[in-house]
Amino acid sequence: MSKFLKSIVIFFAILIVLLISIIVFVIIKKYNNNINKPVENIEIFPKLNQYQEMQSFDINDRKIYIHVFDSFKKSNFLFIYDLSDGKKVGSILIEE
Repeated sequence: MSKFLKSIVIFFAILIVLLISIIVFVIIKKYNNNINKPVENIEIFPKLNQYQEMQSFDINDRKIYIHVFDSFKKSNFLFIYDLSDGKKVGSILIEE
């Protein structure tokens, strides 16, 4: 009977430690999640040369899309920046 009770106590102790570690992991993951984090006071400085002029911009899906016209090349570009870190994700040539 003593061995049986001892094994039950050890089993429940392991179960409690396991469940507490899962709860702590879930709480930490929830608070480190950047999807629900609002964007505040972010500064984005697109590098435009003297021939490029910003036409418009649009914010969608935590990204900012900046429409730029290049008068020297006579083409339109779309620059894409990520709002969570302010880094340039890519650029798209619309037309020549």
